[in-house]
Amino acid sequence: MAYKKSNANGQATMANSEPIVIASDQSSIPASITIAAGAITAGATSIATTEDTASSAADHLVKVAQIRLDVPVSGANLSASGDYTQFIADSFGKTWIAGSVPEDTAHIAGEPILQGGVRRIDTPATSAGTSGDWATMDASAEGALWATLTPTTTGGCTIFKSIDIDETEEEVKATAGNMYGYYFANTTASARYLKFYNATAANVTVGTTTPVITLYLPPTSAGHIGLPFPIGFSTAICVAATTGVADSDTGAPGASDCLVMVYYK
Repeated sequence: MAYKKSNANGQATMANSEPIVIASDQSSIPASITIAAGAITAGATSIATTEDTASSAADHLVKVAQIRLDVPVSGANLSASGDYTQFIADSFGKTWIAGSVPEDTAHIAGEPILQGGVRRIDTPATSAGTSGDWATMDASAEGALWATLTPTTTGGCTIFKSIDIDETEEEVKATAGNMYGYYFANTTASARYLKFYNATAANVTVGTTTPVITLYLPPTSAGHIGLPFPIGFSTAICVAATTGVADSDTGAPGASDCLVMVYYK
């Protein structure tokens, strides 16, 4: 169905339809709109143009709207490759772009991501702006992010404690984990040896299984060791203590000769 030009009374008409009246006192609205093959004109000015055409001060514009889609879905509102499609906006009216997803959205395999960058600051300084504002992340000359460690009430290490560690292995963690530090005490007048195993208790036999770490505990000594980097155990974490240093030693410490606490994740 094709539109016709306006009649002598300034009315746009269409075959077999009622006239469309455009008020004459609306100076911003053209007196006539013509839709013909390949062209849309408002008065004498086209409001449709071809790709790569320069703009003009006299151009008429058409308002464009977006579809609100709070959570973007792969393929939503899209047609076939090469077709025209619609813009989509989030609940704030911002246009979705490739790689942008709302907070706490599940990952979709193959979805594009935005490459991020950080600002190089060789000497860290207060530059985060006002509380509640977005801020940049800063990196050192080596590319490492500057950060300030802040204590929290959750997320710390788990503690394993034994006040009578001996030649019978004890299981610190039954699955893979990291050791971040330990405390030891040797209450006797002779040396003892603390041994860690990368295995579950069911798979450790002291004197047969080879420990991955052997630590000398001096006579009547105690100490707290915090590791600068955690030590990884790929299977599990077990610990035992003996009177001799050899991996095959099964010498039994006396009751409560050795104490140990292990800090792990």
